[in-house]
Amino acid sequence: MLACKSTRRFSGALAGILAGVLFSTLVNAQTTLTFGGSDAIGSLLDRANKKFTDLVNERAEGKLKINFIQGEQLGNDVQVIEQMMQGSVHLYGDVLGWYANWVKDFAILNWGFTFRDNDHMQTFLES
Repeated sequence: MLACKSTRRFSGALAGILAGVLFSTLVNAQTTLTFGGSDAIGSLLDRANKKFTDLVNERAEGKLKINFIQGEQLGNDVQVIEQMMQGSVHLYGDVLGWYANWVKDFAILNWGFTFRDNDHMQTFLES
């Protein structure tokens, strides 16, 4: 079950990253984006965020640079999301449950072992 929880958290982190990208400013050539992390340095989500940053920086060939700020250097989860909403942080990578402070429907994502797999959760969300 621990591996399943880790997979779910990793999937949530990727979804959070994508949500941050979709709602942040458009990327122009030679743009530097700030990616605020709030997880313990070396944790699963921190490593996933670092890997994402490294891959984007490598593949962008200098046209885009992501500056990943690890740990709670910019604040806790809620503070980093608020900074993203204000535009001073462009990306945030963590589980989507933190967005429940603004969109109550996201609270369901914090329920842990409610769903047996991603398909089960997707079916529920679409119902």
